[in-house]
Amino acid sequence: NLLESNQIDLEEQKRNLFKKDRVEMLFRSFRNKVIKYEEYIALISEQFNKKDEVLERLASLKECANSKHAPNPKFNFQILCSWCPAMEQKNVGRILAKIKSTHSGIGKD
Repeated sequence: NLLESNQIDLEEQKRNLFKKDRVEMLFRSFRNKVIKYEEYIALISEQFNKKDEVLERLASLKECANSKHAPNPKFNFQILCSWCPAMEQKNVGRILAKIKSTHSGIGKD
């Protein structure tokens, strides 16, 4: 059909226009999974002269993601769900809402 052929022609023109462009080849390599994410990030940040800063930030983000956070000791929805695994989440939410409203002093008894 006409729309598809026009789109294919435009893509071909774009490919020819940016044939030797380093950044375009970099984007294409990442999209086609030729290079890994870390290498892609390093090369892109190098284009903006921010490689060291970006790699430091990426390392700190990975470190934060890998560290274990202390569990919240407060009674919450997840704790109530773990106590009653057979109960539907909707009902667990209703129970939790009832508990909160009863203890806040504004709910019905």
